[in-house]
Amino acid sequence: MTFDSAAFDAFERTNWEKAAASYLDGFARLSVVTVDPLLDAIGASPGVRLLDVGCGPGVLSRRALERGCAVDGIDVTDSMIEIARSSLPSATFVQGDVQAGLPFGDNAFHAVAGNMVVHHLSQPERAMPHLLRVLAPGGKLGLTMWDPPADNPAQGIFPEAVALAGAPTPPGVPVLKGRPDDAFFTELLTAAGLREADVTHIHFEFVVAPEQWWDAVITSTVLTATMITQQTAAVQQEIRAAYDGLVRRYVDDSGQARFPGSATLAVGTR
Repeated sequence: MTFDSAAFDAFERTNWEKAAASYLDGFARLSVVTVDPLLDAIGASPGVRLLDVGCGPGVLSRRALERGCAVDGIDVTDSMIEIARSSLPSATFVQGDVQAGLPFGDNAFHAVAGNMVVHHLSQPERAMPHLLRVLAPGGKLGLTMWDPPADNPAQGIFPEAVALAGAPTPPGVPVLKGRPDDAFFTELLTAAGLREADVTHIHFEFVVAPEQWWDAVITSTVLTATMITQQTAAVQQEIRAAYDGLVRRYVDDSGQARFPGSATLAVGTR
């Protein structure tokens, strides 16, 4: 089977509409760990007008507002936009697909941030000309993405549990592209015309109760949740049992799981 960009984008949009209501109290507790390093890298400070690409319910937008930025956000998912608008009325949020274009003027932003958005785009290279157009000369664009599952057991433990249970891929799950590496990000930025492309890695520790993390991933992710919840009840029980066994290696005396983690941070200057 080959990668189908239209099928991938449709799967993402349909399923994130369903997961939006649970995201802030669920998976967002992990995705927030890269927000401040990303904002630091693009110079988010008082007076900066910032575009939050793939803004979701406004996790990065909230922190940018706290730093004194003027914030606009865009996301393909209507439900995410509704949540962001209701919780952050001082920012402006619009629905749209960054791969198709942006409803903003040329040179409109001092900084552009995409926190954990690249792997949710079927063709991120199509988004880059649009992002460059709205970024003012001298402005910085920053992108983050999770490093491979082996470096992120908080996520990698789930496909590992699925594999241990021998669970098949459910119908409707799209074929994925290969995981982007550092060279991919360097090429993505430089091919778009950005200068001083820099790719580094953010390292962190994520602490969470194992039960809470299982619930968060099942209710507020897309691909992983589908891989588990579309199995038979018996197979789901096997996956959960495998997860319970695997997570023990990270649990401390307090009962909390302490997961090491790593993410890619790619930044370029227009």
